[in-house]
Amino acid sequence: VRRADGSGSVRDAVAGNGTYDEVAFDPSGRFTLLRSVGTTPGTRYLLAFEHGVDTAPRVLLRSAYDAYAMTLSPDGRWLGYVSEESGASEVYVRPFPNVDSARFAISSGGGIEPLWRRDGRELFHRNLRGDVHRGDAAVRRSGDVKLPVLDLVVGQDHLQELREDARALLEEQLSIRRRW
Repeated sequence: VRRADGSGSVRDAVAGNGTYDEVAFDPSGRFTLLRSVGTTPGTRYLLAFEHGVDTAPRVLLRSAYDAYAMTLSPDGRWLGYVSEESGASEVYVRPFPNVDSARFAISSGGGIEPLWRRDGRELFHRNLRGDVHRGDAAVRRSGDVKLPVLDLVVGQDHLQELREDARALLEEQLSIRRRW
């Protein structure tokens, strides 16, 4: 890692000598999330490194199925990611950092590339046809666990950096589709 302005020396983002395919950072800078390199199903899993606490990345999610495309909600309380545990790529959400306390399927019929809206109230993802879905991350209570309630709607062909200011574009595309 090097400072964005190019100053300073290059340093490792996390301690250890692992090899990783993906990296994500939580908005507070407290955690770095990583995905391991693997060559066969079930060998790609998620790790977390808590700065100032961990001396090396620790396993966050590991199963017989690959997990990838991890993203933390802006408040750092939810982990969105893709897993192939259903037999297809689907988007899931778990509380963070206590990921073992609950798991919620967000997509159905395939989902990839989860991305939180800047305020954390919606989670966007693409289905396998390329349509973009957004979900209202309103929260309801179920015992001690807060469940995200996600209603999936509309689409577009690509999900790159979909943010709050892209809402108008989505609504314009939806309006165009309705006229067809």
